[in-house]
Amino acid sequence: LLGFDLDFAPVVDLDHGRVDNALDRRCFGRDPRSVAARAGAFLSGLHEAGVAGCLKHFPGLGAGGEDTHHLASAIGLEPRVLARDLAPFRRLAPRAEAVMVGHAVYPGWDGSGLPGTLSPAIATTLLRDRLSWERIAFTDDLEMDALARWGGLAERAVLALAAGCDGLLICRRLEETPEVVERLATALDAVNAMASYAIGWGTTVRVAVGHSDAATQPLADGLEAAVGEAASVIDVVRYRVGPSVGAHTGPGTVGCFVFPA
Repeated sequence: LLGFDLDFAPVVDLDHGRVDNALDRRCFGRDPRSVAARAGAFLSGLHEAGVAGCLKHFPGLGAGGEDTHHLASAIGLEPRVLARDLAPFRRLAPRAEAVMVGHAVYPGWDGSGLPGTLSPAIATTLLRDRLSWERIAFTDDLEMDALARWGGLAERAVLALAAGCDGLLICRRLEETPEVVERLATALDAVNAMASYAIGWGTTVRVAVGHSDAATQPLADGLEAAVGEAASVIDVVRYRVGPSVGAHTGPGTVGCFVFPA
């Protein structure tokens, strides 16, 4: 009747007994099998009504001690323990149309300190490569304060896209979306131009890629990958951009140089 065709549900996070992470009474249980069964029934109900479902919050937010709406949250569990939280996502992935990536930091999955939504190790390597996910991946709301140290909405959007997320959620500050779109277009143009530049020099190149801080590493990784798809790269040098390099460098800076081999 209202035309809804996607619900950002079900929550498939395991209940770890934490009460301060905004998941209290939202989880289906503590056991991965029972959570998958109950969330699967929820998905079936959505599908019967013609509505797609979205599994969240990848790769599991239940062990977080903070509410990512307001605070950064680090889940310092080992990968073998974190794998238990992955189980409902793995089991339900063939039946779901979308996944939402959460904002927590997972040192066991990514030692860089990047939150899940901005982490290529989580949004691409873990989700796409290890779980073979091929459908859409949404971010959680980019306005949430767990991302406060990673710049404004435009900067967060660029990093999330570079990390591997497809859908970028901005839920309230809609007046900022034109700036976000412009920044994304600029970043994508830079990647495409760099790839075309490499092709213009031939098929074999050497590449130097730099970034200024952890927040810009995903974009630098994206630049390196784009050149790698456009040409045969025989050598890659990674360097750190600092204020001493030039007057226009500093936090938020990415550099990429392509040389004929």
